Amino acid sequence: MPDPQSISVNDDERMIPLWSIIAASLAFVLVEYYFWVLAPEQRHHAPPPLGLRLYFNISWEWWPRFYVLMVGYISKDAPRRA
Repeated sequence: MPDPQSISVNDDERMIPLWSIIAASLAFVLVEYYFWVLAPEQRHHAPPPLGLRLYFNISWEWWPRFYVLMVGYISKDAPRRA
């Protein structure tokens, strides 16, 4: 078993499966589509300033991508740790 301190970031990055990366990319595209296409059409008042829209977009798109990548990492790392 390798020493935990000798494992580099690249070794951990290789633990993320391809399906998880693809799903995270899809989540990114879907959140972008929602915030820039669907959400503005549903408003009955003026949209918030661009800076606030960018803040919400970045903060809300980060969560689904992070979640999918972590599920992929854990699904591949769990058998290794038994």
